[in-house]
Amino acid sequence: MKLVIDRAKWCRGGENTSLIRSEDGCMCCLGFFGLACGVPGKLMIDKAGPASAKHSGWPEWLNDGETMLTAKHLLLEANDESSINDSEREQRITEIFAKHGVEVEFK
Repeated sequence: MKLVIDRAKWCRGGENTSLIRSEDGCMCCLGFFGLACGVPGKLMIDKAGPASAKHSGWPEWLNDGETMLTAKHLLLEANDESSINDSEREQRITEIFAKHGVEVEFK
């Protein structure tokens, strides 16, 4: 699967992120991924993560486990971390998704 993240609509670095922000449609990396997986946008508006936007489109690996080391938590952390630059953030997100067969393109 290929995931395209549009930098112009990408919320990151602690910018009051949610899957999809209602005021401007800005999305975290998991908002873009949810749409690519068929999760309806209306389910993700102002939701903090996949657990609050329940849908069968989310893959199992995203929530595999109960620890803070799940792919979901690692992706949310990489997306929202304010102490890293966008280059490092993109690298982390790309590496995490790649472990699960998802190719990421930022444009």
